[in-house]
Amino acid sequence: MTNYLISIGEILFDANPKSGVLTLGGAPSNWAIDCHRLIAHEDLQTVVISGVGNDRLGQMVQAFLNNCKNKNGLAIKGLLAHVPDKETGIVMD
Repeated sequence: MTNYLISIGEILFDANPKSGVLTLGGAPSNWAIDCHRLIAHEDLQTVVISGVGNDRLGQMVQAFLNNCKNKNGLAIKGLLAHVPDKETGIVMD
């Protein structure tokens, strides 16, 4: 039986204006990613549900979630709505 850890909410990028570095952020996604990395059970699937823009940053979010593996090699499932005519959120640090 598979158990699910589900996070629903915003996923965005934190931008550091001095360095120009973008870091994936948003409290719901940070919580899910940290839990996913720390809790390595073969019967626990982490799912992030959010919306992103239909843009390059939205594609980066999807790629990050696809490649975020825990100790057992399980990837996070990203159920992302790619919203047309919207940009993925950026917050300035």
